[in-house]
Amino acid sequence: AFPISEYRESDGKIYALNVAAPWRNGQGRGLSVVDPITKETRHLSDAPKYLWWGNGIIVNDQGQDYLYFTQFNADWGAFVRWQLDAPYDFEVLTLPADAQPWVTQSEGPGLAYRPDDHSIYLWSQHKEVYQYHIFDGTWTTHTPASGPSIASGTDHGVYGRWVYVPELDVFLGINTDARQGVWAYKP
Repeated sequence: AFPISEYRESDGKIYALNVAAPWRNGQGRGLSVVDPITKETRHLSDAPKYLWWGNGIIVNDQGQDYLYFTQFNADWGAFVRWQLDAPYDFEVLTLPADAQPWVTQSEGPGLAYRPDDHSIYLWSQHKEVYQYHIFDGTWTTHTPASGPSIASGTDHGVYGRWVYVPELDVFLGINTDARQGVWAYKP
């Protein structure tokens, strides 16, 4: 399985979530931290469930850094928040019912944080964009009048091809069907 890894500016470390296979040094699945200077790897906490792959983003939430990520296998999907400081707790958050199918079907949604409204936006090649409000844990579904639609056989996931550009206050996404090009979404 592919690890999720994100650089954390506050301590200069890389946080990695290894979801299936053990690390090279024999440690098991879960959250680890890597010092890019010394190359020291330290296992912090075990993973919540055996899952295949996903995508993540580090967000500072009321003074605490969290790794938010999607995780899924063939029949189960989740949106998870993992605390990056002791006690390294994680919490499986509820997804909107209409988002559950494209997370479960391994379409690999992209995640991007918009600081103006303290929200994480998820997109997975469909027209809908899902907004997770960090402070109150609620969701808003946005369905623009026009937008991309997933083409048959192109369900390889968005992952990191969904970004927020703060200078333009716009999200940019690339569908796995290259013929659809780049999609811009303005909240």
